[in-house]
Amino acid sequence: MTSLNEDPCIGNREYYPTKKVMVISGEDGNKYFVFKNVPNKSTNLNFSSTSQLVLITSSMDEVEFFIINFIN
Repeated sequence: MTSLNEDPCIGNREYYPTKKVMVISGEDGNKYFVFKNVPNKSTNLNFSSTSQLVLITSSMDEVEFFIINFIN
């Protein structure tokens, strides 16, 4: 069972407008979910038809590396 502080849906969001990337994570920062093709920071990822989940990781360093090197 996932505790509430691990739930990325009610945790933290960070939007990278130049890359159109959204990173969501739980409050404890144990898992990061990286979505590409996110039109703006207020996009609801549950209903977005263009956004794609491209990475799940437990490292913010890996998130940053991925965004810099693999997202156009």
